Amino acid sequence: MRPVEWYNQPATGLIRPAHERPVFSPAGKENSMQQPTGRILRPLNSTGLVDESAFLYRSNFLLFFGISSVLVVPAAMIAYLGGAIIGSSINLGDLGTAQGQMQPELGGLISSVLLMALVVPASLFSSAALTYAVAERYLERDVTVVSAYKAILRLFGPLVGTVIVVGAVCMVGYMAVLLAIGLPLALAIGSNSPGAIAAVVIGLIPFVMILIALGLAVWVWIAMLPATCIIEKVWYFSAMRRAWKLARSRFWAILVVLLLSGFLQSIVAMPVSLVSELMGQSVILAAFYGLAYGLLTGAAEPVGRVPTVLLYFDARVRTEGFDLELLAQAMGQERETPAFAGPENP
Repeated sequence: MRPVEWYNQPATGLIRPAHERPVFSPAGKENSMQQPTGRILRPLNSTGLVDESAFLYRSNFLLFFGISSVLVVPAAMIAYLGGAIIGSSINLGDLGTAQGQMQPELGGLISSVLLMALVVPASLFSSAALTYAVAERYLERDVTVVSAYKAILRLFGPLVGTVIVVGAVCMVGYMAVLLAIGLPLALAIGSNSPGAIAAVVIGLIPFVMILIALGLAVWVWIAMLPATCIIEKVWYFSAMRRAWKLARSRFWAILVVLLLSGFLQSIVAMPVSLVSELMGQSVILAAFYGLAYGLLTGAAEPVGRVPTVLLYFDARVRTEGFDLELLAQAMGQERETPAFAGPENP
């Protein structure tokens, strides 16, 4: 059963027939996110969010899967193949009988380094393209794998800059937390006093609880950043402030979505994790492992991305009347550009 919020939509797909869509002026196509849409947005309750997410994911599975996997699959295969080949080529003959145990571990370590160097950037880029595609499809606009990546390529500079700024802010916060926890513990341990150590540990319990709450808030905030940057074209600290403003309005819903999607993604990735111990022993097995890793990532990534983008729109509908803004744009364009204009009177 289709969600009730879909407007004038045939049962076979997300996009309405051409004769039912608003007519866009050429100028309106310069920024696809500013184009009017025939999509009528409504606030989403929990049931509506699940229905919309499932329908959007199912109706666009091949599109979302292609965007999520087209870069990650080759990057993962290169990473795991590189780890297996380099790890097996390093001579550990001096270790004697321990070589058989150390060789796979060395290959796994090299693969982890290559994953950070190759798969993480590929995942960030594909995640941005997926965010764009989910938003376009939710608003009933045509998008392909190629057009999604082209749109993200045009935003590559500020997008990378924003990722660097956000990463630096998170790293500074992480180092401050380590210092706040580690320094008192180090001083207490250095005093060799069990009473001082116990007092510090007990005193840190409320602080740790506060840090857990702040960590969840940061998690929700970061989850709202991609949609904020890509849809609204805001970057750096402006994007950070804007994302937090939207995240606060739907904080608990976003947190539940992140927890559930993380659980589902771990279930999807479990079959690959079960055979990871064998990866370093065979180059062929490493290639299959990288392929499986990339394919499962392509299937699992939209599970969390789709509802997150929908919650972005839901936050704007609830707090800013974004549904009325889209409706006004569509009505204005329909008035300005009639579907048929007869010949001028002589």
